[in-house]
Amino acid sequence: MTVTANRPRGWARLRLRHLLFGFLLLFGVLPLLFSSAVSLGRNRDLLEREEKVNLSRQAEQLSERLGLNLEIVVRQLEQLGSGLVAMPRDGTGSSQAWLQDYLSGFAAATQGEFASRVTFLETGESYGSAVPDDLGRALRVAGEGAGKGLAEKRSPAYDFFAAVAGEPWVVISLRISDADGPSGILLQGARPLPLDAKEGQGVFLLDVAAGRVLWADRGQATLVRQAVERAAPVREALRSPAGAYPVFEYEMRVGSSQRAVIGQFGKIGNTGWVVLVQKHKEAALRAVSDLVRNVVLTAAVTVALALVSGAAATRLLSLPIQRLAESSLEIADGRFGRRVEVRGAGREIIELASSFNRMSAQVQDHVARLKGAAQVNRELFIGTIRALLAAVEAKEPYTRGHSERVASYSQAIATEMTDERERADQVWLAGLLHDIGKIGIDDRVLNKGEVLTAEEFEAMKRHPVIGAEIMASIDQLKTVLPAIRWHHERWEGGGYPDGLVGDQIPMMARIVAVADTFDAVTTQRAYQDPHTPEQAVELIRELEGRSFDARVVAAFVVAYGRGGILVPSSGSYRQQRRTVALEDAVVHT
Repeated sequence: MTVTANRPRGWARLRLRHLLFGFLLLFGVLPLLFSSAVSLGRNRDLLEREEKVNLSRQAEQLSERLGLNLEIVVRQLEQLGSGLVAMPRDGTGSSQAWLQDYLSGFAAATQGEFASRVTFLETGESYGSAVPDDLGRALRVAGEGAGKGLAEKRSPAYDFFAAVAGEPWVVISLRISDADGPSGILLQGARPLPLDAKEGQGVFLLDVAAGRVLWADRGQATLVRQAVERAAPVREALRSPAGAYPVFEYEMRVGSSQRAVIGQFGKIGNTGWVVLVQKHKEAALRAVSDLVRNVVLTAAVTVALALVSGAAATRLLSLPIQRLAESSLEIADGRFGRRVEVRGAGREIIELASSFNRMSAQVQDHVARLKGAAQVNRELFIGTIRALLAAVEAKEPYTRGHSERVASYSQAIATEMTDERERADQVWLAGLLHDIGKIGIDDRVLNKGEVLTAEEFEAMKRHPVIGAEIMASIDQLKTVLPAIRWHHERWEGGGYPDGLVGDQIPMMARIVAVADTFDAVTTQRAYQDPHTPEQAVELIRELEGRSFDARVVAAFVVAYGRGGILVPSSGSYRQQRRTVALEDAVVHT
């Protein structure tokens, strides 16, 4: 017997390892991914802020360094002016030579990083340290512009020159009073500006008032300088209050290309200039990209390891339970004694497997006992039936062994027609009991050695009904009652006791009818000598479609041909003592 389980629905259709793996994914991997994403977002924001702070710090440091350089130039000019005011002048060549030497020595003291020029405004005489021609021209140009601008001003004036010896230079002009002249002295000092940038950065010097780029480091193309000047965020930042320059981002378009940059201004003293330090956003946030890549890679490796470990762990946990389930199904299908290996992950799994094995052993023992008891009951049952048959055969000695042979022949025919062993066994039992009703027939009728009279024949026809009524009270025999009652029905009709026709006759009764007839014509009876088995087979074939179902006859012939129907040896077969129609012989069975 096979036990059919209810079809699982919903979650129940999933295997345990799938559920365990799903819970691991839900409560293990997903929180890990979530925390990684949150941590990544926070760290990304932190790194972006840190990068902007660094950019602000670099702009501030650069502007302070530039302001310090300019302050040094101013201090040097003031020192130079103090010396000039104290120096006596007589207009002779010796005084002029002394002034020239003084300026050259002052320039030498600054190690060539300072060039100076002195102009006496009253006479227009100018003296300066030895400088390259382009720097000399820069000093004269700045002096011409500053001569008038400083007439009423005592603070320095600043001029920027980007083409002095290929370097950025600043020229500072300062006017001082001259005790010997009403117009005073114009002092000019020039010094290179350290507008150097770090790798990946761009440095620009801008004039706030003019809103234009004075200098771009590393020979930035004119298009780049123009792009910076045109950028709205740059112009907006330049309009911010002094010292309140924020870090800003903007898209810098150069020709057909466009790149996002971040920048920061740094104010340079009182010059009216600012230094712009900017960096491509991609380069500035490379650390962020590296962080994202590392976090994603780490999370991916961690998740992969978690999934692999989770799959292995869930399999390790679910495999013993799966084996238990498979073994339980085998027991449910009747294959008792199944054992599972006592191993697994966890003490509970081992204890469960041990308990299952003990249960399986106990079930096997109980089933063996039940089978033994069932076999005893069966043998007792069959013994009781055989005892009843012995009582019948005692009343009809010439048919001794008839029921056993009919049972054997019926079982052989049924085996050819079905693969169900239980069905064939039921047909065997039906064949064994088919004539049990003869126990209620008068002995004179049973043992009459000639053709029965009509009255005797009617009495004989009652034995199927008597047998069915006797066996009807036994529940275990209800399945064979059709064969007992209707094994004398004919396929084309005219049989007894109910005159059934064709498929109205139960299959078990049709099988027993063929087996009963074969044994009747191949054994010695009071009213006939036995036929040979071959003759009996031919006679049954002749009755195919009249007395017997063609399918049963075909199965009978196959069973006989295979040796499944063996007729006990009864010596030499003789011709019939009298001519008896086969139908009449069947009636007497």
